[in-house]
Amino acid sequence: MRSWLRGGLAAVLAAVVAASAAPAVAGAPADDEGEIRVFLCTSSMEGCHKRAATGRQKKALRAFLEGLPELEEVRFVDRARMYADFRNEFATVGSLMEQVREKDLPEAFVLRVEAGVDRKRLTESLWGRPGVGRAFDVSELRRDPSILVGEWDMNINLCTKDSQAHECRSGRGRANKKAVTAREKKAIVAAIDGSPEVLSYAFEDQKTAWRAFKEAFADNKALLSATRVSDMPMSYRLRVRPEADSGTLMTRFTRLPGVSTVDSLRCLQVTFTLGMEYGLDAEGLDDGACGSAGA
Repeated sequence: MRSWLRGGLAAVLAAVVAASAAPAVAGAPADDEGEIRVFLCTSSMEGCHKRAATGRQKKALRAFLEGLPELEEVRFVDRARMYADFRNEFATVGSLMEQVREKDLPEAFVLRVEAGVDRKRLTESLWGRPGVGRAFDVSELRRDPSILVGEWDMNINLCTKDSQAHECRSGRGRANKKAVTAREKKAIVAAIDGSPEVLSYAFEDQKTAWRAFKEAFADNKALLSATRVSDMPMSYRLRVRPEADSGTLMTRFTRLPGVSTVDSLRCLQVTFTLGMEYGLDAEGLDDGACGSAGA
């Protein structure tokens, strides 16, 4: 279940650092760049205490939003419209279409904001209002899609000496609790070479990952002081064919001894889009939900 997000902070941040400039997220209409999306509570949404937004809360929220002078437009999106948009965006990801039903999606108010408004302050002020499950500034996702799609499609993170990952601590014989061995790396390379879905790959050691990490987060002194070279993953970074099934490929590599986790930037794209565009948690979706999204 969602092994593509089990890597921990260092692995996820390393995946983000690996990204570079890329085209805008598929399916995101250009005229919606200024959107803030306010998702109403459903009985299954985290933080809503198993209570869906009531009609009274919905009415009160609309009145509050329409009274804000910094908003150009307040538009309500019902569940049927949300589901239609979802099906259009993810039409090619069959496994995801099978898992998400109309009733799983929340309703939302979509806001267009006046120029010069403090968008972060406005978005944060909407969290916690009666009936509101979450609020996201979608423009962050669309303004910098490089956090989702980059030069590499997938990272195979290898076991390090102090790794706490279950995959590194058991099932490897004498190599349990140790860094990936030369024999394990040889087998991993053979598996990569033997996968026709892989177009190219490169190895990155911890020192190289650390240099990239320091450059990317140079302004975050607290994060840098709390992170060590040993926190960085050793990894093989892969480019895969657009039509490849990411979930199947990730499962294949995750089972290899010496592999800690496998991160897919395609899966990160799906996760961010599901959350920010549709207010949907990806926690309960299996790896096949990644499909070939973002291709």
